[in-house]
Amino acid sequence: MGYLLDSCVFIDMMNGNPAIQNRIANEGLENCYCCDIALAELFTGPYKSQNDCHLKQVEWLEKRFRQLPFKDSYKTYARIRAFLERQGWKLDNMDMQIASIAIDYDLTLVTSNLRHFDRIPGLKLEVWE
Repeated sequence: MGYLLDSCVFIDMMNGNPAIQNRIANEGLENCYCCDIALAELFTGPYKSQNDCHLKQVEWLEKRFRQLPFKDSYKTYARIRAFLERQGWKLDNMDMQIASIAIDYDLTLVTSNLRHFDRIPGLKLEVWE
């Protein structure tokens, strides 16, 4: 069993949420992944605020967690996007990309934003509180 952590989970972890830190420790770092899309979201904050401390935190995460690329998930993304648009539902492109990676790598997506992802067919979701 593996887990793809959403950017909000990493933010909670950086903010010192012990439940997130303990769950990662219990599951094992080797079973917890980050994707390039979440990293892009995470790097945006420190670059906007020009906060070197936050930048160093994100760089630490980048080195610590195994990364998964979006590059091979474009067809899954297109399928998800087409499905949601046919239903008249909207979802942020980056969220659809993250979901695509989780599906393609058969990982459970860990997020605190269930409403962003709960309409995506085939996506396994968990909330770690």
